[in-house]
Amino acid sequence: MPDPRQNMTHLVILPISGTPPRSDQIALEIPDLELRRAGLSVFKRGWVTVSEYNYDIAERSWYFDAGQTPRGWFGPRFLEDIRQALRPILAAHAGRIDRTR
Repeated sequence: MPDPRQNMTHLVILPISGTPPRSDQIALEIPDLELRRAGLSVFKRGWVTVSEYNYDIAERSWYFDAGQTPRGWFGPRFLEDIRQALRPILAAHAGRIDRTR
């Protein structure tokens, strides 16, 4: 998420797994087409876990390499599904402590 006021790109990093989620996790199953688009066809099934995420700022990150080549991508519809599932989780953590300073 670009933030032009601060000239920073905020990242929400979600885990992807070939293992079904536990009952206490919120995850979206990745459709077959999206597994192929993302270069994850080694998984018979896959999930994006939205209840567990990491937050980072791209311009300050020690972990995110903006120059790396992406393995693949998700289509716009599935990305919107992820955004919709993630929205209430992020809203619940809106008062988080900023440890990036």
